[in-house]
Amino acid sequence: MTTGTVRQSIGIDCAKDEFVAAYCCSSELRGSECKQTLAFKNSKQGIARFISWQGKLGEEGLALPMVMEATGVYHEQLACALYDGGHQVHVVLPNKAKAFTRSINLRSVDDGSSARTLALMGMERKLDPWEKPRELYSRMKHLTREREDIQQSLSSTKNQLHAEEAGAFTNPGTVKRLKSRIRFLEKQILAVETDLRSLIKTEKDVKERIDRVCTAPGIGWLTMAVLLAETNGFHHVRNQRQLTKYAGLDVEKQDSGTSVHKPGRLSKKGNRHIRKALYMPALSRIRSEASSKVFFKRLVSKHGVKMKALAAVQRKTLLLAYTLWKNNTPYDPQYHTCTGAQEKGQPLEAALNELA
Repeated sequence: MTTGTVRQSIGIDCAKDEFVAAYCCSSELRGSECKQTLAFKNSKQGIARFISWQGKLGEEGLALPMVMEATGVYHEQLACALYDGGHQVHVVLPNKAKAFTRSINLRSVDDGSSARTLALMGMERKLDPWEKPRELYSRMKHLTREREDIQQSLSSTKNQLHAEEAGAFTNPGTVKRLKSRIRFLEKQILAVETDLRSLIKTEKDVKERIDRVCTAPGIGWLTMAVLLAETNGFHHVRNQRQLTKYAGLDVEKQDSGTSVHKPGRLSKKGNRHIRKALYMPALSRIRSEASSKVFFKRLVSKHGVKMKALAAVQRKTLLLAYTLWKNNTPYDPQYHTCTGAQEKGQPLEAALNELA
């Protein structure tokens, strides 16, 4: 009977200043065990030291996956360095890592235990490989999120101004400062949009494809910029169902036996930036696009909840943008069936009606 290592993995828990790596392996004789746990500086020197350390580990001929959690931007430098070095990298979402931690009944969590849990996850789960994002989309993500943050500050400042002017005892100095801040934030938004437009123009093929998608009513260049930035140009999207789940526009249901019958609701567990970017385009399509208007009214007449129907239009708008981008074709108002929209013999609208 073979007693050697049959599986191995390195789990990495990343933080701002350092990351902790744990090497775990599994054999038929001893089962799963952690061999080494070590901390490294989250810097170029620390990454170089980690690469040297991991090169001395593991069994030859066996894959050595490296699993890390998506922790803001702190994991990106390490993930890119490992990917460029030809290593097998997996970046898992925090909710998946948390669910796996609960499944192994781990109660106390620290950096070391988190790294060991990720290593165990790499041995026991089939994880999607991580690929380095295209530089264009990475830069677009920074700009679109910067604009979103400034827009939130602008909305908050406008609300403060309204409250100050509507009060019984208005302070002229406060009003003046708030108006000055509003003008400054509006200039900041224009500056970010200018940078974003210039960045998109550097890639002619991307610019042309965005223009084709924007022929669809309600979908503007800024909406497409957010969608492309948050999905790396739809590069990792395998199908429409996966995209819907990634955006948090999928439906969660609880139906068990005769006692549990909860109505379906949006999970909202996906990318909130995508949902936010689709809010205004969905409203625009309801006002100006005939099929979306009919679709919206039909859902409202069915259950009377406008926000629920609006979410269905958001989902429909997302799938439309994805289909036009994937096929690289302009919008055709007479084309009612999206290419590839049928799954298991069901039309696209049947899937969308899950939100009803």
